[in-house]
Amino acid sequence: MQNYQKIIDETVKTAIVQLKKHQLLNDSRSSSFQKVEKCLYCYSDFKDQNAGHGLTDKFIHNVEDALAQLEDDFYYDILRYKYFDKLTQEEIAEKLHCDVSTVTRNKNRLIKRLSFMLFSDQAIEELLFN
Repeated sequence: MQNYQKIIDETVKTAIVQLKKHQLLNDSRSSSFQKVEKCLYCYSDFKDQNAGHGLTDKFIHNVEDALAQLEDDFYYDILRYKYFDKLTQEEIAEKLHCDVSTVTRNKNRLIKRLSFMLFSDQAIEELLFN
């Protein structure tokens, strides 16, 4: 019986590794970076459809405050184009007359800054322990 349990345990571990490798099984805890991206993708929908609800209003206010702190950044428009206008990174690069790698690098930089503003505890934990 113990031999069967060992085979089952090894099979389950191997299956989980393979599912994660092929991105078919996600870790249950999203990183602060992923959470910010989800917030930005959903922001317009929440703002348009759910105004007047306490938690939703707080969410909208927090995102707007964080975005306002980045408005002076030269590459701020990347966030608007990517998450609100749903443009591809190639389309954004064309609009800004720059390379796609510049768009990617600055989008990631801005998202990291937002992650500290919106999810500071988790972002600090990730910085220190990952």
